[in-house]
Amino acid sequence: MFLKINLLPLLTALALAFSACQSDPTPTPPPQNPPATANRATDPAPAPGPAAVPEPPFIKEGELAILDPTGKKVVQKFDIEIAQIPEEREQGLMYRKSMSDKEGMLFMFEYPEPQSFWMRNTYISLDIIYLNEKMEVVSIQKNAPPQSDKPLPSGKPAQYVLEINGGLSDRLGIKPGMKVAWQDYVNSREVGGYNSL
Repeated sequence: MFLKINLLPLLTALALAFSACQSDPTPTPPPQNPPATANRATDPAPAPGPAAVPEPPFIKEGELAILDPTGKKVVQKFDIEIAQIPEEREQGLMYRKSMSDKEGMLFMFEYPEPQSFWMRNTYISLDIIYLNEKMEVVSIQKNAPPQSDKPLPSGKPAQYVLEINGGLSDRLGIKPGMKVAWQDYVNSREVGGYNSL
């Protein structure tokens, strides 16, 4: 006797049988109340507020003098913190809630090039003074507004950057062409003839 079998219905039945043997996962119910915080991937992470991050203390690592254009007369002296490695430069004056008019931060770079700073997570207004490799003021970004991501460029190559309280450069008459000198306690060196002032 000859048996004729149609394969299509048989293959369909086998496929249904194999799919029925797999476990049926229980669907996960949607969350009842999604969190109100910005923990979801689609929400931008908020910047920490002044109370969320402890204020870093001022650490005197040197002294800096602003000089007249001749380099002979001292206009103002500052106690300075020094930011010379990438992590220090990145932190800068972020999370500071106040700074004395006799304090500032000096940023040091390896070579002169156009610089640009911003004020992200900086809670006080600053004057950003750009200095070339000859320790001369090349430009000043005055009264930089706190917590702004707006770029504040040097406009000219700068190797050093001094940050002081906003408005102080106008009150002291600091202008392009003036010079600076400093004593660096961290690296035990003086720059620009500071010790002879």
